Parts: sequence; C-alpha cells; structure tokens
Amino acid sequence: GQPPKQPEIVIEEYRYAKLDKNDLIFETKADKLRDIGVDLEDLRDPLLARFKTDDVRRLEIQAGAQSLVFVKFKEDDKDKEKGREKWRLEKPKQEVESAAVEELLEKLAGLRASDRDVLDDVDPKTVGLAKPAALIKITLEEADKSAKKPADAKVEKKTRQIVLHLGHKEKEKDKVYVRVEGWSRVNQLGD
Repeated sequence: GQPPKQPEIVIEEYRYAKLDKNDLIFETKADKLRDIGVDLEDLRDPLLARFKTDDVRRLEIQAGAQSLVFVKFKEDDKDKEKGREKWRLEKPKQEVESAAVEELLEKLAGLRASDRDVLDDVDPKTVGLAKPAALIKITLEEADKSAKKPADAKVEKKTRQIVLHLGHKEKEKDKVYVRVEGWSRVNQLGD
C-alpha cells in the first residue's frame, strides 16, 4: 500500500485593529485588507465637470476677441409653466438651432480625462493656460437639495457656474488642455 496522504496545511494570517475612542479590538484576515485599499486613480472622477444639460440656462464662449452668448428661454411667454424651452443667441442677437446648442452641451458634459491625460503638477504657461485661448462659461440652475421644504412646495433652485479654460501648446495643435476654474488639475484632451 501507499502511505497515508498528509493533511494540507493552511496558514491564515490575521491582523488586529482598533477604532479611535473605542475599546473593542477587531480581528480580520490579512488577505481581506487588500479589498479595502483602493488605488487613487480609481477614486478620481474622469468627468471634467458634472452637470445635467437640462439645468443649463446660459452658455458663453469666448475665443480671443470673439464672444458668443446663448440663453435658454421659454418659447411661449404667456404660459411660463408649459412653454417649451429654446436657445437663442443673445450676443450677437440671432436665432439659433436649439439642437446644435444641446449637442454642444452634451459634448461638454461628456468630456473625460483619466490616467496619463490628467496632469496634476503642470505649469499653466507650458500648456497655454496662463492666457487661455478660449473660455467656456456654463451657468446652471439646479434643484437645491440642501433646502428643507414641505413635499408640496415648489422646488428651490440655486445657480452654479462652471468655467472651462482652454489652452494648447504651440507645437501640439491636436491637443487641448482644459482646466476647470477652481481646480488645479489640468486635463489633456485629444490624441
């Protein structure tokens, strides 16, 4: 006959933890600690700015001396509640195709940068952001989630602005560098 099969030896490693201001000591398997550690890149939001396009009330685009200002308005002024919203070019005054403005807003809301396209420690001068080639200002009216109100009350709105600064390097015209005002992070868009 054959010798008896040796039992498999399993070595489990444990760690002990204690919460601040709590006398309890917790025991956990060491292999479970890998599950709670998350890579910084996994926590970073790839979207440049979070907003709903339906909340946008005004869109301003400035490139050099040229400026465009789009404003959303109710089509039927008599019935403000039921009137359809449309876009109008206010500067210069002109009718505009609302679908084109909505498409532009969808593209702006979907701008993403991740991994090597996010530049944390970059000098704005090196990517053309010291004097941006263009500015895009998005004005939103969003529901104020912090306001306490009865269920039947009208939803309170608060205004928020998102300003995108656009720049480019002289030698790399195919790449655009975008910084959201108030954030130091620079996002590289393009190839």
